[in-house]
Amino acid sequence: MISTCLRCGNLRKLRQSHILPEGVYRPIYDEKSRALRVQSDRKTVQPVQTGVWQYMFCQACEHSFNKIETPFLNRWRRPDSLPSNLDRPFVELSGLDYEVTKRFLLSVLWRAHVSGRPEVVAVDLDSHADRIRALLDSPSPIPEITYPVFGYVLRNADGSRNDRIVSTPVKTRTDGHWSYLIVFLSCAWRIFVSSDPQPLPRSCMLKTNGTIVMPVTDEAEFPVIQSVLNPRGGN
Repeated sequence: MISTCLRCGNLRKLRQSHILPEGVYRPIYDEKSRALRVQSDRKTVQPVQTGVWQYMFCQACEHSFNKIETPFLNRWRRPDSLPSNLDRPFVELSGLDYEVTKRFLLSVLWRAHVSGRPEVVAVDLDSHADRIRALLDSPSPIPEITYPVFGYVLRNADGSRNDRIVSTPVKTRTDGHWSYLIVFLSCAWRIFVSSDPQPLPRSCMLKTNGTIVMPVTDEAEFPVIQSVLNPRGGN
């Protein structure tokens, strides 16, 4: 497909560009590479064999995204990326690549914003879209208080990691600020999109030194997850 690349603005052959990379879906596919897609209204359940994608970016721009996607997935798809038994209230991680993690999550939000897919129609960054794009294009480090990131580890009832859910960005209101929640690879990531994030607590924020304290959270504490786990009822 030849059209205007949504990132560089040039007329190019466009790639099949994913909102979330296909690698985050692999843990939820069955032996026939299928998963169930549940719409947020819980009325539509259908099998799918690929994540949410659209013709959006040219090869050069896809390569730019891949430079942060690949190291991110290499880190979070490792078997030892998180403890297998979540019997503690928090997981403290160190040695993370802060820039890779922050840029990857912001890139997911930005891709969802420019996409026309109905699955991400609620993602509206408004004036923040241009700022986030500028941050992604700039080689300068992104301050931790700029679009701060928090993470939660998802736990099943038996204390194991919940890796059954992938959710495209969902807009939520938290502590008086707008944020987006993205769920994949046993984690729920919350990215605050606010002009004044200073009042937010920093104790569990992703820090520039590569550390983060992630609360261990039961799936029932996230309504968006419950809507997927109980598509025909529940909370």
